[in-house]
Amino acid sequence: MQVIFSFRVCNDMDDEALIIKQAQNGDQQAFTVLVRHYYRLMRFVALPIVGESDADEIVQEAWLTVHQKLPQWQPRGSFKGWLLTITANEARSRYRRQKRELLSDAPEEAPLAHRFKKDGHWQQPPSNWHIDGPGALLDKRELMDCLNHKITMLPEKQRLVFGLKDLSQMSLDDISGFIGESAANVRVLLHRARATLYSGIEQFQETGRC
Repeated sequence: MQVIFSFRVCNDMDDEALIIKQAQNGDQQAFTVLVRHYYRLMRFVALPIVGESDADEIVQEAWLTVHQKLPQWQPRGSFKGWLLTITANEARSRYRRQKRELLSDAPEEAPLAHRFKKDGHWQQPPSNWHIDGPGALLDKRELMDCLNHKITMLPEKQRLVFGLKDLSQMSLDDISGFIGESAANVRVLLHRARATLYSGIEQFQETGRC
């Protein structure tokens, strides 16, 4: 079955559980509502892993997977979390297939390093940066747009590590094996990416401008 994707954003869903149930029962209009509501968020997760050129394709592939598996989905966990896991898995698979050559990004002393613990978590997070990352902020549309822009400007290795750790929730050891970097280098790359995004969030909060 061909699925038509819309890039518009649905601001809210009055009864998500009902819409999901209708989509599970084959209601294509309900399925389209879900696509409109979650497309941007899923793209935000795919972007750091595969880059701007492949992010939309990854999300569409993820929705094809969702369409196939939706009838069997059970509400034991978060529907949003399920969608984002599928998206991250699709992005990782694409990255492995392409085996793209990463740009050189030699580690150096991370800016604002005092803000982080040895395990890569925040020592002193910005006021609204909850759960050691931007996950809790993704539903704020304007901030998501700003973060999306800042992420695209990160060097490729920083963008990849940030996406795998803070958005896909991979462990630092798994990321190290995935990209072929030492755990120490992965931590530095993560620190540098977070520091850049940290500054972007602070500027957004203070000025309202990205």
